[in-house]
Amino acid sequence: MNFYDIQDKVRSVLAEKRFDHSINVAETAAKLAEHYDADAAKAKFAGILHDCAKDIDKTQAIEIFKKFGLVIDDISLNNPKLLHGPVGACMAQYEMGIVDPEILDAIWFHTTGKSNMNLLTKIIYIADFIEPNRDFEGVETLRKLAFEDLDAAIIASLGMTIQKCVKQGLLIHPDSVHARNYLLMERANA
Repeated sequence: MNFYDIQDKVRSVLAEKRFDHSINVAETAAKLAEHYDADAAKAKFAGILHDCAKDIDKTQAIEIFKKFGLVIDDISLNNPKLLHGPVGACMAQYEMGIVDPEILDAIWFHTTGKSNMNLLTKIIYIADFIEPNRDFEGVETLRKLAFEDLDAAIIASLGMTIQKCVKQGLLIHPDSVHARNYLLMERANA
């Protein structure tokens, strides 16, 4: 499928506001990819697909996990908002024919991040955080930082997410902690 076929497929499974968000993430990801000499076409594909499972409810998500033999960790099971990344990667692969492992990885981990993210996964993670319709304290600083120091922007965004989870009394996914620690250790050892 070409990008426009995928875009139409994504439009058919998302609410209009979520679809607009996905378009913004795709465009932001393409700009970041060009800036960091990554594949802008891959970034657009991953960006448009990153939330393709966002409108699926917890019961459907669990069924998809079972269908593909995936194990749901306890943190995600207790915070169903985290299920849409892995479920989206499955949908992208099995319903839309996406086989590129980098695109699938970027979709899977766009919410939590993970240790040792490849460049595309980093781009999708931060593009989702800073796309033009995001409006929260510090977003303008993050937008600027994302084009100056990608890892620093991700560290900052992970820190914001972790702090928000703590303030709201939510569980923190270990992948987010591992992603932040990995990047901090990488910088310390550079």
